[in-house]
Amino acid sequence: MEVDFGGLVASPSGSASAPAAAPAVVDFQPFFALVEDTVTREHFHPTVHYIFADDESDIITEAVCRSLEQPRTTEREQESVEDLIARFQRGLDDIRTVMLTGQGPEPVGEDES
Repeated sequence: MEVDFGGLVASPSGSASAPAAAPAVVDFQPFFALVEDTVTREHFHPTVHYIFADDESDIITEAVCRSLEQPRTTEREQESVEDLIARFQRGLDDIRTVMLTGQGPEPVGEDES
């Protein structure tokens, strides 16, 4: 009779040996996304930050500040920091509404936001 002690197998004779078949080691590789701009052919490594309804406000503020530090090259380039934060806060409020109530917010047109 053999007894397994955390990877070592002991037999009645008192000798210990390694198990016959060791479990296969999984080779984990990091996963990341690479985005290519089809016009300029530049490559970007996007940063993903998951936001949860119960996150501390410090975490959310840090994520907003980090996203504002990134260069903007869209039509919203002239948008003020205050407008960006207000738009982000509205989106965050919508996310919390969906997570807490299971219902989405009322649709608002782009010109009203």
